[in-house]
Amino acid sequence: MNENMLITKQNGQSKRLQYRIGIVGICLFFICLTAFGQEQVDHFDSLDFSIDISETNLKFLANVSNMLVFADGEFDDIKTFLFVGTVDSVTETIPKDKKTFATDVTDMMEEFITIENIEYTHEISIDGLSGYEIYAKGKRLETGSKVNVYMVVLFSGNLYHWLFGMTKDETGKSMEDLKKVIQTFKLK
Repeated sequence: MNENMLITKQNGQSKRLQYRIGIVGICLFFICLTAFGQEQVDHFDSLDFSIDISETNLKFLANVSNMLVFADGEFDDIKTFLFVGTVDSVTETIPKDKKTFATDVTDMMEEFITIENIEYTHEISIDGLSGYEIYAKGKRLETGSKVNVYMVVLFSGNLYHWLFGMTKDETGKSMEDLKKVIQTFKLK
């Protein structure tokens, strides 16, 4: 099983908490649920947050371990992904240098993409939560195709919420859609 990587830094030392979920695994999970006529389940009811994708072409793909996954197409034709999740940092307190912490969270997706350049990291506030937005350019590991990455990390006590968007759409429309959707994030 694959694991996502979460990086926390304390006293200059990196500590890694493994927790990777493969995109292919998530897609297969979703396909199996659909194919075997699983009961309708409210995938959003148990979450501590909400997000509105109604103004975009993103569709719900899966809910895995308090993480929502959205995509804009069928399995072979996906150009844009959005992952939204909450992490309870019970083993470590979130460091005072939240900007570095937020930048290091991009490593969570290192199984899927290689970040080649972080274009900017800015402070942001959404739904009364402060954090950082990060825009980067990278490559998908499985295909080598170029991707644009937009990620927001929001802090709330020992919790942090990460919203990770990735698109290979070169027109900029998908990136604007990702930014709009991320702005709709709200705690329940």
